[in-house]
Amino acid sequence: MERTLWGVPDEFELALYLTILLLCIKVILIAFLSSRIFVEKRNVEKTPLPVLYSGVVIFITLFISRLFYLTFDFFQTQFNPLTYTLYPNIYIWKTGTFISAAGVIYGVWVIERKILLNKTRAIVTITMILLVVIQFFYPVREGVASDFQLVSNFGLAAAFGVFILPIVIFWLGRVSPGLQKYAGTFFIGTFVYAAGGAVVSGGLMDFAFAIVGVDLAFTLSICLKITGLFLLAYSFSNIRKINKGLIDYYHSKRICIVHRGHIQGKAFMCSTCNVMYCEACKKAIVEIENKCWNCKAPIAMGIELAKDLAAKMGLGTSTSGLTEVQELGEKQSADDVGASIEVPGIKGEGREPRAKVDSSRDFEGKKK
Repeated sequence: MERTLWGVPDEFELALYLTILLLCIKVILIAFLSSRIFVEKRNVEKTPLPVLYSGVVIFITLFISRLFYLTFDFFQTQFNPLTYTLYPNIYIWKTGTFISAAGVIYGVWVIERKILLNKTRAIVTITMILLVVIQFFYPVREGVASDFQLVSNFGLAAAFGVFILPIVIFWLGRVSPGLQKYAGTFFIGTFVYAAGGAVVSGGLMDFAFAIVGVDLAFTLSICLKITGLFLLAYSFSNIRKINKGLIDYYHSKRICIVHRGHIQGKAFMCSTCNVMYCEACKKAIVEIENKCWNCKAPIAMGIELAKDLAAKMGLGTSTSGLTEVQELGEKQSADDVGASIEVPGIKGEGREPRAKVDSSRDFEGKKK
């Protein structure tokens, strides 16, 4: 059997070059998504970035795991199933699988927590973790192909959780117009990438090699993977539009961004990003950190900030006891000043209650 300069059998030379191309594409997409994080952090309109972070983590772990798979496939086993269970081959494969799964599990956890609002109670994430841990630590005996097949099945079971979430996200896209485009792209990208991996893995590999040959099978596999990666990168990169689509969905369901439940009674909205709070959570957030959970903009500016603002603008205090800035806010609509104004009474000694500016507004946009 002839071997290339790399020491790889000649029949797998094109497959090796295509795999290297796939690695280069992953590096480019990692750089692209990382640049999106930099751009969003500098943007005046603050956007929550956990979903975008998870995209970068997934692409990085896919890149690292592919390095292990490349070593396992082309240099250690050369696609000979009889050598899969030998040392150190099995540990190279297990390490690559574990790294790949770790990134995907993180992405699934972010989606369950940030998009599905913990409605699934992290069941998918926990199940995937258990299966991946069992797969990594299960003792595979040398020369026992059934052991390798068993641990491979654990990985397939864990991957099944990945397929559940695109379906859920696709369903969210149907009920939220702002999410339709990106949910559909994420849905298709996940399945296209998985299909590319399935062509040259497990029992399908020998079938594909026999039907279309090694070169065509790997060409099809890499093309599907690259297409899936581009679709996923496109979905992750549009984080701002995804966030706005999610907010629209939360509004339609009257969901509080803090306790993730339906809002009963009065609802409040952040004037910067328009996420909704129930009255109890809004009060708690104002007392704890005074920042919106979604965009980190101030929910309620304190007395000192109001005074500072008045001093900078050269405004004094009127006979009503409120600064002219606050009076102006009361006279204008929420759309004009960016927020409605609330003036709750604060106990003082022998004087009128002092003012407090609140940048949230009620659900109808009316002044409280």
